Amino acid sequence: MFCKSCGVENEASAKFCVSCGAVMDEASSQEPTINEPVYDAPEYAQYEYVAPVQKSKAPLFIALGAAVVVVLIILGVVGYMQTTPEAVANNFYKGFLNKDVNAVLDNMYLPANTTPIPRADIQKELDSIPANVDIKSLKVSLVAPASYTGTLEKEITINGNKVTDFKTVYVSVTVDGTEKSNAIYLIKSGKTFLIFDKWVLYNGM
Repeated sequence: MFCKSCGVENEASAKFCVSCGAVMDEASSQEPTINEPVYDAPEYAQYEYVAPVQKSKAPLFIALGAAVVVVLIILGVVGYMQTTPEAVANNFYKGFLNKDVNAVLDNMYLPANTTPIPRADIQKELDSIPANVDIKSLKVSLVAPASYTGTLEKEITINGNKVTDFKTVYVSVTVDGTEKSNAIYLIKSGKTFLIFDKWVLYNGM
């Protein structure tokens, strides 16, 4: 018979293994299968493999699209606010009172196919502004101030053509403590930012 512990063959009447001394019994009459380790299946084998869920990128693209739309809206509002007749008139007269030739030229009507006004002439005009004008008192409005006593034009003439599509803006400034005001007219001159009407002063200075 074979020892169930070490596998050594012993006599049939042996009570103990001659090799390792283990107790022999009838169950050891068959040759044991040793050195054949039995491996248990790993614990994770009982679980079914579940593929990871792929997260959709749609929310990310939606968020990016929304952000782009918001930025475009903000830029559009800012661009519009800078191109209104009031804004143009304000920029013109701020440049005028601060003797900024570029601001004056950028916001005034310059007829096509005519000789440009020499910058020196504009600068001379700006230098003639009286010192008693309070620059900080400049106000631009679509509503006539109490100090305005003039008569509004119903049409203006541009290059020999009568034009009624123009905007009227009132400008006032304090001179020697007294408010002086005037009505100025702005006309369209192309586009700015590709979508907004570009307004320029038809009469200024």
